[in-house]
Amino acid sequence: MPLDDPAEIRALEQAASRALERRIGGSVAYFQRDLRTDVIGFSDRFAQRHPKGWAAAKADWSELYPSMPIRVRADVRIDRLGMIQYSKARANAD
Repeated sequence: MPLDDPAEIRALEQAASRALERRIGGSVAYFQRDLRTDVIGFSDRFAQRHPKGWAAAKADWSELYPSMPIRVRADVRIDRLGMIQYSKARANAD
């Protein structure tokens, strides 16, 4: 893959965006359906942006949250290319 080709960089960005969306979406679905826990803080954001709506929904949040449709969007951008010179193990040793 020639990384000096802008089309290749765009394709890589799009692939990384889709992969990130799938991973985050899977995590959110797990939190919602399996754990039934709002670890991301959607309720806080809802309360901040829509106080009246939150006042009405607050009592039923534990029932509403697991079935809420949540869309995850990611937009990965590669600003520059290069090589990592040090491994994490070496960086921790320094």
